[in-house]
Amino acid sequence: MTEQEAKPKRFPFSYKTLQKIKAEEFIRFFQERPAYKLHVNHLGELRWMTDEEAEHQHEFVPYEEGLLVRLKRRLRFRRPVDLGKLSSQEREIRVQFRKYLEEKHLGRVSAATARWIKEKWEYPLTEETIENIPLTREVYEDIGWNKYVLALSVLLVISLVILGLFIRKYEMQTYGSLLVKTNISGARIYLDDGQLLGYSGNLITRVPIGHHRITVRKDGYITIPRVQDVDIVADSTQVLHFQLKPSQQQT
Repeated sequence: MTEQEAKPKRFPFSYKTLQKIKAEEFIRFFQERPAYKLHVNHLGELRWMTDEEAEHQHEFVPYEEGLLVRLKRRLRFRRPVDLGKLSSQEREIRVQFRKYLEEKHLGRVSAATARWIKEKWEYPLTEETIENIPLTREVYEDIGWNKYVLALSVLLVISLVILGLFIRKYEMQTYGSLLVKTNISGARIYLDDGQLLGYSGNLITRVPIGHHRITVRKDGYITIPRVQDVDIVADSTQVLHFQLKPSQQQT
């Protein structure tokens, strides 16, 4: 064996990337096995355990995802990892994680994983090495965003803000307010073709801008004048005055 052959290959990923790959593979494995629930300790280390396993330890407590983490999960537009489309280096690493998980928790390696197992790994991960790669709350909660989802989320937020400003500006430009005062309170205020706007003495908002005819009605009374014209201006309040007098039938 030459010196070059004896020297181990340089690992193809950063340690942070290795943590991320481990987190993704653990999430994939345990999401399909609801008997295992995620727990966290005071150091922020995560571990999946069954209820029975959790009862026999006191270091870990159930982990609850926050709102942002749940949002990330829902916005994760990534399909399940297709090993055949990965680089040989990443595929090898992921297969070793899957082999470890299946052997430890299922007692066997699935056929889907076995077909990718090499006779000799280029970048071998021992069981001890895998177990010592920390799976932390920080790494776990970072899983879910990718540059496309992040860009889409930012674009969505910006679009919603612009839309909100546009709607607000549009409403301010297309509506005004009207205040009708009468000597007898509670008179009904009508717009143009008989649309009921509200009652006298109350500020009526969202009145369409433009020229309108306003009438006032109250049972047992006649109004003076019978009708008034008004020009509703955007983002302003127009005030009208009507007199109510008892009709001849009222005693």
